[in-house]
Amino acid sequence: MRLKLTVKAPMRVGGREQQINKLEYVLYRGKLHAINPRKLAKLLFEHSERTLGDWSAEVLTRGQNADLTSFLSQKGLLTSDIIEGISRYSVRSEHQRMNEFQPHARDGFGKLFVPGSAIKGGIRSAVMYALVDQDRANEYVRTNRRGGRSYAGRLDRDTLQSYELPNRDLRAGPHFDLLRAVKVADAYGELESRIEKVTIQSYTEDRRGRTASLGASNTIYVECLVPGSWVEFDLKVDEKILRDFESRNEGIPFEDEASLLRLVREFYGEVWGREQSYYHGKSNEAVGAEAQSDKPPSFEEWLVRDKGITEKPSRRNRKPLLAEYRRTFDLFETDETGRERERADTGESSTGGIRDGAVKVGKIKDFYAKAPAGFRLGWGSGLFSTTVDMRLDEDNMGTVLNLISSRHHDAKPIEGPKSRKLVGPENNPHAPMGWAELEAL
Repeated sequence: MRLKLTVKAPMRVGGREQQINKLEYVLYRGKLHAINPRKLAKLLFEHSERTLGDWSAEVLTRGQNADLTSFLSQKGLLTSDIIEGISRYSVRSEHQRMNEFQPHARDGFGKLFVPGSAIKGGIRSAVMYALVDQDRANEYVRTNRRGGRSYAGRLDRDTLQSYELPNRDLRAGPHFDLLRAVKVADAYGELESRIEKVTIQSYTEDRRGRTASLGASNTIYVECLVPGSWVEFDLKVDEKILRDFESRNEGIPFEDEASLLRLVREFYGEVWGREQSYYHGKSNEAVGAEAQSDKPPSFEEWLVRDKGITEKPSRRNRKPLLAEYRRTFDLFETDETGRERERADTGESSTGGIRDGAVKVGKIKDFYAKAPAGFRLGWGSGLFSTTVDMRLDEDNMGTVLNLISSRHHDAKPIEGPKSRKLVGPENNPHAPMGWAELEAL
């Protein structure tokens, strides 16, 4: 089956620890140029032996704080012809002050692509989700004794890597992995990237609602595929290997490429629903109910209909009720925020908008108001997209989040997870990460 993947939100696929610092790139005229070390050394030596020595001394004394862009500028070597001659590749960038960035995957020729292994990882999450019910997922968290995310590793091994095969003793491991039957080729097409500023927003819940702040890490600069980029690749279910698994095991969740694709769409449709529900501050059912109405009820109508309050509340009681009303009907940040606060303080009813803590997420809500994208992969795609954590109850979700970071997550989250990687300035992000449309050709 030939498939096409079209990027709908900034996407970065690459090694988690991979990064390039100021010793290895040059920022020049709106682009970041990753430098070939051999060609750089040749350039500096040909300029003068002292120039090469000066750069060596700069690196030895300043370490990763050494700035290649500034050094080349001081030596008169920061020109278009020179930079193009020593670059491995270039990426659009509006940012001039970053210390390092995380690149997207490239092949041996420096060409952007989406590795088949990354796509298969997204498929793997969907298959595991289909095989693991709520009871099983929660039991693995409850019986976790080794800390960290070891429960997830055990679950993956026991769920996907412990199938019986003809003429082999039952063992766990890669050879007994059901996903051996799925082949995914590397994906190439029309890809464009740029350096995005990604912030990690950490959320807390209390009786007054959800608030947001800059979270567990500083700003991260990431090379992302831009929306509209696309690739094509081949997906194949090996019938012979699948028959071997089917001969000794029941409950195989797919039988061919079409059924596997349906399974993937169902999983990521549910992930989308959870994300939509989280940013709208309401349940999936409430989101669906609101979609049936062009206009939310007035504050007074809502008080009577949903809260059973028929008398006008006092000013003290009105403010938390008004905040709940706004969260319920997704009345998010607008240019009227200042006046909106004044109305709330005076008890005046309005539907102008609300600020979500210190972070304006109106554009994120706009993104999730669209039709589901259908697939998600890469860095920043979150727990729900890569695990079976949507199966967990509140207590066990809190346990998982505390295992990851007890500093930033409550023990019993209402909706969880409590952080998101969002693209854009700290106080006004404009997109989540990793969403794409997946269609058969």
